[in-house]
Amino acid sequence: TVAASPDLCRRLGPAFDPSHPVFRGKGCSECHGSGYKGRVGVYEILTFDDELRDRIGSGASVLDIRRLVAAKGLRGIAAHAAELVAGGQTTPEEILRVLGPQSGE
Repeated sequence: TVAASPDLCRRLGPAFDPSHPVFRGKGCSECHGSGYKGRVGVYEILTFDDELRDRIGSGASVLDIRRLVAAKGLRGIAAHAAELVAGGQTTPEEILRVLGPQSGE
């Protein structure tokens, strides 16, 4: 494990804890030197309920809808990505490659 640079953590967004070490694979012939092999899904699932349907149907702003789903406990895709990084299933660089910089949840 290594420490993630402050710049990397800034680009990853607030879901990533800069004090938490990240894993680096050594690389081998099986993984073609990447340090990991295979794929893992990174998910964000939004379940619609009557309140959310009503807000969307009434023309609520995106900000209002984001606040509502956050209040209901929706964890964003960056939070799931941070768990995968902390667990060693992927690297911060791969998250940046796939999701791009994150400004917040």
